[in-house]
This record gives sequence, C-alpha cells and structure tokens, in this order.
Amino acid sequence: MKKGNLLLTVLMFIVLCFTTVGFAKEDSMAPSMYREGVRAIDAAKAEIPETCVLTSYDVDGEKSVVAFYDQATTDRYKVKVLTGTSKVLEIERKGATFVKGSTMVNLSVEDIKKIVLAHFPDAKNIEVELDSDGNNKYYEAKFVSNRFAGELEMNPVTGAIFELDLKFY
Repeated sequence: MKKGNLLLTVLMFIVLCFTTVGFAKEDSMAPSMYREGVRAIDAAKAEIPETCVLTSYDVDGEKSVVAFYDQATTDRYKVKVLTGTSKVLEIERKGATFVKGSTMVNLSVEDIKKIVLAHFPDAKNIEVELDSDGNNKYYEAKFVSNRFAGELEMNPVTGAIFELDLKFY
C-alpha cells in the first residue's frame, strides 16, 4: 500500500512539473500584457473622479474597456483606452436615473449652456435641444473642447447630467 501511494505521489509530482513548465512558456508575454493593462487602467482612472472604484477590465482587440463605479454619486463609467499607447478614446457615464428627464421643463437653453460651461469650461459650439422619451422631456447638449467632443443628456428641471459621452481626439 505504501509503495502505491509513493508511486502515485511521484507521478503527480512529475505531471505537476511538466504542467508548470508548459504554462511558463505560454505566459512569457504575460508581464508586458499586464503592464499595458495597468497603464490602460491608470489612464482611464486619470479621466474620472477620484471617488470611483474599478469594477472590471476587459480587452477588446486593441482596446481596453475599463469600468468604474462612483459610490458617492452612483454613476457608472465605461472608459475605452487604446491598450498599446494608453490613449483614452472614449468615456461613457450613466447616472443612476432610470427615467430620462421630467414631464416639466424649468430650465432654459441658456441655463443648460451655463451648466455645460460649469462642467467643461473650454466647451465651444454648444448646441442644446429639448428632446423627449415618451412623456418625459430632457435636454441633449453637444459641444467640442480642445480634447474631446461631448454629448450630455440633462434633466430639464434640475440640470443634473444623467448621461455623458466624451469622444477624445
């Protein structure tokens, strides 16, 4: 019985050794891929509020898709980064609002433009239009800045931004 256990243990050790060597060869590129992933996450994190926590990371071809959650505001961020260069391509932010807008409109187009400028001081060519989703109305604002083109969807009563999409140049 002891010889059988000893033989089984030796065989398992040999299999384990060969398996480890095989994985080591396959993962020889892992350190550089890991570093690129860390750089992509760092680049994404630099563009969003500090209160956000990382929720997921995925690679889609040459792009990394990094997701964050902001516990302070309950907003969710999805940041697309060019993995090899760590260049941020796009940021999408979705608020916790499940209903777009309101049935009332208290803010004017000029009010919305002021809110856009408060969030993005270098915004130019701001275009605002009142849109609707069923009976609910909301403002959609489009603008450009030195770094990106932006689109916002905003509550027409409070001016709260419930969707944000920034496409970087």
